[in-house]
Amino acid sequence: VTDAGSQSFTHADLLALPASEGQAGIKSSTGKITLPVGFKGVSLKDLTDLVGGIDESMGVNLVAEDGYSISFSYDQIVNGTFIAYDMATGDELKNAPSLLPILAYEMDGKALDSKMDGNLRLVIISPEDKPETDGHWSVKWVNKIEVKSFVQDWALQLNGALSERV
Repeated sequence: VTDAGSQSFTHADLLALPASEGQAGIKSSTGKITLPVGFKGVSLKDLTDLVGGIDESMGVNLVAEDGYSISFSYDQIVNGTFIAYDMATGDELKNAPSLLPILAYEMDGKALDSKMDGNLRLVIISPEDKPETDGHWSVKWVNKIEVKSFVQDWALQLNGALSERV
């Protein structure tokens, strides 16, 4: 969904798009490490390009079947800027490798288990070093992607000894 309207993709449409592959693992909020496994899917960058692309004022909101949603910034989609962790220690990496958010349809060479993950799952992959990313970026049962402007003008009115609109 974009400001210009919406576009629908069937599962077959997604399979026909250029695929991205890599390893994805997660670190939960409690510190538990889930080791990386192979995923294949379509990058969010490629999907946004199909609807006219995005600029620095825009981002992507992913929505799951249960209503859970999470937003990705331009920098995350285009430059792969995410916090990454060492899979052995769980420590944050000072120099994270190139990361890529994808809408995955395969895990370890097989279609996703629709009961466990849904038909589509968002994961952050890396072709190298197999780093971990925060678990909240790994969204199961994705069924909607919204491309929208995230920059909004706002003003703060301060009232006291002086009144000022900032």
